[in-house]
Amino acid sequence: MPHINLEYSENLETENNYEDMLIGMHWLLADTGLFKIEDFKSRAVKHKKFCVGDNSGERAFAACNVSILSGRDDQTKIMLSEKIIRYLADKINKPEGVYEVNITVQISELHKPSYKKITK
Repeated sequence: MPHINLEYSENLETENNYEDMLIGMHWLLADTGLFKIEDFKSRAVKHKKFCVGDNSGERAFAACNVSILSGRDDQTKIMLSEKIIRYLADKINKPEGVYEVNITVQISELHKPSYKKITK
């Protein structure tokens, strides 16, 4: 915890380094003092089949979901989502031939009583 899931359309792959983006988000969120760097678990998933808008092929998307343990207030979640959306807007490059990239961020909650972790 937190878990970062960054999904993106295939037409964004060539211009972007998603591993660097994930590590950057780890440090960005750890710097808030709310999380320890060693607790992050992240993945970036490319979607080969996707549809944005009218499916013209000239649009792309990146959708980031950050799951954190329940109990944080709305102001904290808003602060986290604003940090991430600014970071992604800066880091995601728009490839030639793509005229629009939709970037979204959502902060969701993991059910604290049922979330379990084992480190071996």
